[in-house]
Amino acid sequence: MAINFIYLQILKQVIDLARNGGDKIAKAGCLSYPDMVVGKLDLERFLGAPAVAGFAVRPDEAELRKHYNLVDTFGPVYATESVLSAFGLDPVFYDIARLRGVEEILDLNNPLPAELRGMFDIVLDTGTLEHCFNVGNAWQSMCAMVREGGWLVTTAPLSMCNHGFWNFSPTAYYDFLSQNGFKIKFLKAYHAFDQTKGFIDISPVDRFTPEPELMQLCVARRDRLQELVWPVQSKYRHFLEQTAT
Repeated sequence: MAINFIYLQILKQVIDLARNGGDKIAKAGCLSYPDMVVGKLDLERFLGAPAVAGFAVRPDEAELRKHYNLVDTFGPVYATESVLSAFGLDPVFYDIARLRGVEEILDLNNPLPAELRGMFDIVLDTGTLEHCFNVGNAWQSMCAMVREGGWLVTTAPLSMCNHGFWNFSPTAYYDFLSQNGFKIKFLKAYHAFDQTKGFIDISPVDRFTPEPELMQLCVARRDRLQELVWPVQSKYRHFLEQTAT
């Protein structure tokens, strides 16, 4: 899992909204520890050279450079917590193991601990849900962690066979979130291995055939608290409405 430039540019906008344009520190729950795969020059454009100069560099930088095929001009691979803190976040990282040594243990296949409900201003998923076999529970837990008025930023495969257990149709975001008190603010696809192509418009509910190797990025705001329910796909909801009348 990683934060790349295309994810960070959207996340920066969400952080500004969550902080109300002020000095508030936003509490962020991160589903896994995401590697910061954003180059030095791009970070300097966001934050300025003095801030970036103070970032901690990952001790496993050489391994990460090889894993992500980073070119020499990329610059150092910075510690994610340094970068997120500079943006005004107080991050807590969750995973099923302490792979980076800083994670709190949380298995999204299992019920969410009560103390994590509504705890965060922003919940970040940089590509975790598709690796959870109990995916419905993982979706519920991710959403339950967001406080009322808080934000969800999540990305997952749209057309990447065997990347994880699952690829998600956009209607999964539309139906799950809209039926559980969230308002979708952004839902677009992008190429997993060529971010220069930018975002691609996708239909939230209508049938379409996507290109291969696409990810999708969704941003949603939790406008109201409610008991989270299993959604009915929007194209079938009219049957329920007819039954109700």
